[in-house]
Amino acid sequence: MASRMAVALIAAGSLFSAAAGYAAVRDGDVRVGRGMYDPRASAMEDLATQLEAQERSLDRRERTVAEKEAALSAVESRLEERTAALEKLRGEIEALRGEVDQQHEERVSSVVRTVEAMKPAAAAKMIENLDRTLAIEVLDKMSPSKAGKLFGALPPALAASLTEGIAGPGGPTGAEGVTP
Repeated sequence: MASRMAVALIAAGSLFSAAAGYAAVRDGDVRVGRGMYDPRASAMEDLATQLEAQERSLDRRERTVAEKEAALSAVESRLEERTAALEKLRGEIEALRGEVDQQHEERVSSVVRTVEAMKPAAAAKMIENLDRTLAIEVLDKMSPSKAGKLFGALPPALAASLTEGIAGPGGPTGAEGVTP
């Protein structure tokens, strides 16, 4: 333990001597007789040169980091603008989708009213020729008594298939892709 303490004291003394020598070299206050070489002064000059080189290197790195931060900030800003534009488009798409869904519902309701006004035999012929998904939607929205009469006028296999489409997983929309 005592030897560690001694080493630490010697290192501290050397550090203070080096710092004092550096300050003297920096201030031009080295007093060495004419023609004499002071190795500590030379070491201090080398140390000062190395420190200045490190300082310049750190300055360059700092500028590089600042430039990269500025570039990242610009990219982040552009991404935020694009995200905002995409969110705006998403809102517009959702609004349009709502309008399309509403128009589709209105058309289906119109077909439902038409089919309900028809006689069961004529409505059955029409349902037979409709797209299966639309036929299921129409039948699902009809009043049960009118739909029952229409199912009675349909061929049994088609009536069963359409009933499965209405009652199947997900109801009328889950029946897509199933063939009669």
